[in-house]
Amino acid sequence: MGSLANYAETKLIDHLIGNAFTQPTLYIALSTTDFTETGASGSEPVGNGYIRKAHSAWDAATGRATENTGVITFATATGPWGTISHWGIFDQEALGGNCVAHGAFDVPKGIVDGNTATIADGEIVISIDASGAGGGWTDVLVHLMLDHVFEGTSYTSPSHFLALSTTTPTDSGPNVTEPSGNNYAREEITAFDAAAAGASENTNIVTMNTPSGSWGLCTHLAVFSLVTGGVCLYWGNITDQTPTTDDVVSIAAGALDLTLT
Repeated sequence: MGSLANYAETKLIDHLIGNAFTQPTLYIALSTTDFTETGASGSEPVGNGYIRKAHSAWDAATGRATENTGVITFATATGPWGTISHWGIFDQEALGGNCVAHGAFDVPKGIVDGNTATIADGEIVISIDASGAGGGWTDVLVHLMLDHVFEGTSYTSPSHFLALSTTTPTDSGPNVTEPSGNNYAREEITAFDAAAAGASENTNIVTMNTPSGSWGLCTHLAVFSLVTGGVCLYWGNITDQTPTTDDVVSIAAGALDLTLT
């Protein structure tokens, strides 16, 4: 099992908020140590026929994960590569570059002179954890983003429309119950800070319509791709409140955090 590296987490946040990230050519790397979140801690073989392997076939994301489609076959070793325990995915063939994802093999394998290292179909799995009680990305958004990076189905950066909910959203739901009437409408979030360390936040205050009556007890927020309908992108908790006639309903600048860690 594996996960996105810091670089990819930040790039996907940036893509989500409008700073487009184009799918790079992906290269599989092998290592005798964990690449870790930075991608800088791996110990790749040097010489003896070792070279990263380009791979472009990935399953369509499901269950908040994707995996390699087909066997990945490396060049035949002309000397020892050590005991290979970890894999990484980078955006260049040569050593270095940006680490997109990393993980460990279930069973380490010693590679010696004459061996041909292979990775079985589905052996590399890249997943994004389910949201916690405080909210997170929906399954739909996770699948769109994983497919954008790996499977090759381009996803255009969406618009962001803030909604309130009287029920608790879910990753798979979205189970969002918005107020009806009394001047309620979603409000577009037009500016986010540039992503850094897998996080961003709204740049400006976001003020919704002024209620003309009660909107009910609102307990959560959700963000959609359209002003009506659309895809629920992510959700989160708010302080329970019952907006009513002439109340100011707003989200302060910096109060809406987008994270992927």
